[in-house]
Amino acid sequence: MIVSAIQDKKGEKVVSLDLRKIPEAVSDFFIVCEASSTVQVKAIADWVEEKVKRECGELPYKHEGHTAGQWVLIDFVNVVV
Repeated sequence: MIVSAIQDKKGEKVVSLDLRKIPEAVSDFFIVCEASSTVQVKAIADWVEEKVKRECGELPYKHEGHTAGQWVLIDFVNVVV
């Protein structure tokens, strides 16, 4: 669902890493993408949070970097975007 949300906002080079077989991993999945502008970075982050809230009823545990828009990290505990 998160990859789909990223694709909805035209995120590029989307990579989803399954970390479940790594005992030391801090999450089950790590999803990374690129965007062409700070506006697009913010749009992707906002849409990922909105879609997860709507479809799963979950809010992120923490998010960072949204103010500057150069990068954003969204931590849903089991999934980090």
